[in-house]
Amino acid sequence: MPRVDHDLCSGTGYCAEIAPTVFTVRERRAWLVEQTDGHPADPELVRRAADACPWFAISHTDDAESP
Repeated sequence: MPRVDHDLCSGTGYCAEIAPTVFTVRERRAWLVEQTDGHPADPELVRRAADACPWFAISHTDDAESP
């Protein structure tokens, strides 16, 4: 599951450009798009978005690895 640290996020929007089905930018902060289809966000898209974030505000946990 992706997470955005709003204390670090500056709203550059790279995440929303790379993964618009996962992230959106409002009020100069990235927010998660609600996944209404019941499927988790594509981990590859989340990884690419996290790698592109200049503020390292995006993290991702694999639900399969969570207890």
